[in-house]
Formats: sequence, structure tokens, C-alpha cells
Amino acid sequence: MRWLAPISLIIVVLAAAFARTTLAEGGESFAVHYRRGGELFRAGDLAGADRALTRALELEPKRAEGWNALALVAYGRRDSDRAIGYLTRAIALQPGYREAWLNRGLARFSVGEYRPALTDLTRVLSFPVPDDQITDFDLAQAMYRQMFKSGEIKVSFEAALAQGLIPVDREAAYANRFIRLAKVLARGPGFQPAFIDRSAHYEVSTNDSEPFARMMTFHLELALTEYQRLFPAPRKASPGRRFRAKIFRDRRMYVRYVGELIRDRSTAEISGGSYHPVTRELLLTKSGSLHATLLVLFHEGLHQYFDTLMPTPPMWFSEGVADYFGAARVEGNRMIPGAVHPTRIAALRKVLAAPSPPDLEKLIKLPPARFMNAGQTNIHLRQAVVGRNYALSWALVHYLVNADETGILNAYFKTLVAGRTANQAFAAAFQSTDLPALSKSLVTYARKHLLR
Repeated sequence: MRWLAPISLIIVVLAAAFARTTLAEGGESFAVHYRRGGELFRAGDLAGADRALTRALELEPKRAEGWNALALVAYGRRDSDRAIGYLTRAIALQPGYREAWLNRGLARFSVGEYRPALTDLTRVLSFPVPDDQITDFDLAQAMYRQMFKSGEIKVSFEAALAQGLIPVDREAAYANRFIRLAKVLARGPGFQPAFIDRSAHYEVSTNDSEPFARMMTFHLELALTEYQRLFPAPRKASPGRRFRAKIFRDRRMYVRYVGELIRDRSTAEISGGSYHPVTRELLLTKSGSLHATLLVLFHEGLHQYFDTLMPTPPMWFSEGVADYFGAARVEGNRMIPGAVHPTRIAALRKVLAAPSPPDLEKLIKLPPARFMNAGQTNIHLRQAVVGRNYALSWALVHYLVNADETGILNAYFKTLVAGRTANQAFAAAFQSTDLPALSKSLVTYARKHLLR
């Protein structure tokens, strides 16, 4: 499970900040490229926004708002270190730039630099704000719930903040939110690790045992090798940066920790493992068997890896690839992905029993809310749709990895990692493909190879 709401908390506030700063006037040439960068950023074309803003700063390198905006693009492309550098430059040019302090605090938070993040976020709260603005995040949430219940607001809390629908000082509200999260992480709610094992790329904390910690680190390193082999990163990871994982001895501790992070215990209770994109932690409960533990570990590890490459990959792609790796088996010092996923067979069987092949274009273009059947109050109906989407996504990825010779999946991945939109990735990979024919081929392949 990859939490959707928390990541929007960062992206929405950064996008909103960009929307405000694009109104700033400047030299005509700077203004043209700067506004163009803002338009491309809001459209999701991060590569285009990067080029436009880089050109704007070539013309006027002392414009702090330009470096702040370029940092937002870098953060959107999951390059937090570059974002921190740009924001440091913006602050040096304009020490009173409240928004840059906020953004640097969020970027530092995202890479686990909690002490520097706290310093930056506390600085945000030190700037003077109008007396009539509310700075308490919890009060803002209470106002939102009341307005949502009455029908005055119909969007998410983060969107309501970003759009100015709640009378709250956004910078202070977000600073308060992440200060709270940083303190939660520092004290470790319900989780005091007995052992911490570090490898070349991972830091695994657990309250189980030292051998278990080492076993999990070993398997994550195996998985990373396979993630990178099939989906290579376009740049090397920053020296010293490690993926962080917390593995809990029992569900009670897991639910307490996750519930406090996302402030939603009921959601935490239905999850056995998750990747939290705000804290960038892989969170997992130790299962009764190693196989069951690895099934979740490999799945969530893929989400964690993808999050270093792109902020919000389309659901079919993210979940399909995660399931492809989740069902992997381990032989000696190698992880071998692509085994039949035990929890997807029943749903896939129903998909293949339908009178007509599945509509792949519809699946590929499903937004997250529809993929997860949000709004459906009947839990059985919701689970049926979600199960179908997961099973079909897994089958499609399995087919594209093992039976497609045209490079569709590689083209799709490269376009997303380059900072392009989901629609641009679809055009680059699928536009020239006969999707009905692909669907029929997928059905034949799945019946032969996946329903064993």
C-alpha cells in the first residue's frame, strides 16, 4: 500500500506556492520563461518546467523566486538534494523569503534530515503574519470538517488549503504539520528499535532481533538489484543516502506508529505494510512466515524505489510493477521476480472469464481515486473493483516484461522518469499500439502462464 494522501500534502503546497509566485513581475524575458515554467509545472510537465526556469535564471540569476520555483521542480522530480541547494541559494539572495524556508524544511524532511528541517520550519513560524490568520493546523482541520459536512467545501483538505478556501496561514499550517511529524519520528511512537542494520543502500530498524534485521537488509539489497536492472535510475543516489525501513514485531506496534503518522488509525488497521511517501519510510509488520513477510517487503520496496524516481506514477503501473516484484522468489543470492502472485489469481480469473477482453486504455488512464474505487461505501463492491484493477495491472506488467518485444514498458517508464505527464507517457508508449489486439494477447498469455 502506498499512501496517497500524505504525498499530496507536500506536492499541493509546493504547487500552490508556485502558483502564487508566478504572479511576480520582472524583466520581460525573465517573466516570459518564468511564467511558462509555472504553466508547465502545473500541467505536470516537469522536464519542460525545468528548461524554462533554467533559462529564466540564466537571464537573471539573482531572482530568489526563480531559484525557489526551480527547487519545486527538482523536488517534483524527486531530487531533494538539488532542491535543497536551490532553496539555500534563494534564502541567501533573500533571507526574509518565508516560502523558501518552508520549502527547504519540507525538502530536508523528505530525506530524513529532521533536525535541520525543524530549524527551517520553526523559522517559518517566526515570521510575522496577520493577526486574523489562524496558525493552528488542527483548528484548520476542524474548520474543514465542519465546512465539508455542510457542503461548503467538496475538495480534499490539502486542496482547500492550497486554494485558500480555509482562512488559515498556509505556510504556518504546513510548518506546524511537519514539525509535529518530525517530533513523532524523533521519539518513535510505539517503536523503540532493538536493532538497526545498515547496508550499502538500506537502513533497517526493527524491534525483533538482530538476525531478522540482517535478513531483511539482505533481501532488500537483492530486491534493489532487480528493481534497478528492470527500471534503471537516471542518476546515482546521493552519497550517504539510504532507504529507510522500519519492521515491527507485531501489528499492534505497527498500527500505533502508522496511525500516528497519518492520523488515521482505522486506515492503519487494514494495512499489513505500507510505504509512507512523506517520511519516505518502508513500514512493515513481521508475518508468521518469511514468504509472507517478503511478499509485502518486495512490494513496498518497489514503491519506495519508484518514489526516488518520480512523485506520482500512474496507479496501474506502480501497483502492477510492485506486485510483479512482490511475488518474487529468492534462490541463493538472487531474487527472481515474476512468479504467480497468490493473492491476485481469483480476481484475475474473473477478469478473464468476462465475455470481452479488458479495456486496457481505461485501466491505464484511471486516476488514483477511481482505481481505488473511492466513494464506494459498500466495502465488498469496493474491494471487488480494487481487486480487479490490481490483478489486471499485475497481469499487464507481467505480459509486458516477459512477452512484449516492442519495449512498451521501457518507453513508458523512461517518459515518466524524464518528468513528463502520464498522458505523454501513454502517447510515447501506447499510442501506436493496437490496444484491443494487445488485450486479446494479454488474455491468452494470462490463461497460459498466470492461472496455474
